[in-house]
Amino acid sequence: MAKPEFHIIKGGKDTPMPERTGFETTTDNDYSIEEEKIFSKGEILGIIEQLARSEGISAKDLELAEESIDSYGNLIALVVDVKGETPKKQGWTSVFYEYRIKGQGQNSFSENTSIARIYNNEDEATTNGGIVARFENGAWKLAPGTIDTRGDDVAALEDAPEKPLE
Repeated sequence: MAKPEFHIIKGGKDTPMPERTGFETTTDNDYSIEEEKIFSKGEILGIIEQLARSEGISAKDLELAEESIDSYGNLIALVVDVKGETPKKQGWTSVFYEYRIKGQGQNSFSENTSIARIYNNEDEATTNGGIVARFENGAWKLAPGTIDTRGDDVAALEDAPEKPLE
């Protein structure tokens, strides 16, 4: 199988994304951010939207599910659900993207700043997923399709060739 092309992207979203019923923001007062760059909610939503579109998912099928901030109001985690028929067409009950910034808190830890795509089965137990975008050397690097619809890792982000997103 051919390696996916590797993209470097910039985020940004000016229009709000719809929020899931029951959406809430949680605060982790003990989280220690270890990343030099702290991203805004708009930046991360823009990157997730670009990632989803590159994987054939319409922006209208994305819905903000949850977010977490530190005691200073900095975004440390964000979850965006893929709604509509897309998950079922891929053989899953649900699919979502999850952003985490590098750092650690009382109940969470992230080795790097990244976005993962997660698949759930019928009983809503997380069944598979993997990192599809990572912030490295001052740029977001995106490898769409690195995790196929079964969740198999088909290429490591580190090994994909770099190519700017058009």
